[in-house]
Amino acid sequence: MMENIKILILLLIFSCNPQESNGHKEDSMLKIEYNFYASSGGEPIYRVLYCDEEVVVENLEHSHTYKGKITKDKIEEIESIISKLKPNNDIETDIILDSWRIELIINGITYYNKTEVTKETLPKDIRQLLYILIKNSTVDINLYDFS
Repeated sequence: MMENIKILILLLIFSCNPQESNGHKEDSMLKIEYNFYASSGGEPIYRVLYCDEEVVVENLEHSHTYKGKITKDKIEEIESIISKLKPNNDIETDIILDSWRIELIINGITYYNKTEVTKETLPKDIRQLLYILIKNSTVDINLYDFS
């Protein structure tokens, strides 16, 4: 009987450890999301997602998707850029017709959310981070004019 209890305890210890380490790894995993909305709101037209060395660039309007890997040196550059960014406490944006709204979310926290911007007019670090993520993408993020 005592031998069975020891085996049961060992089984519990070994079965719990991988779950704990996987949960910890997932919590510390960097997740980046850019969303590009038409000024009228609704769902994003374009989305850039980065997680665990993989980047996905989507044109949601035309169901076109690119998936790729980010190199180790670029991951270090991404982490360096992110270390300089500060969360944006003012996440409410004005609705300005005939413009685009760009949103940057890192690990569930909004860092950028502005209307009437283009990729070129984004703040330097936020633009640089975006360009690293979309560099090899076959999905063109075309923030076209509305008029």
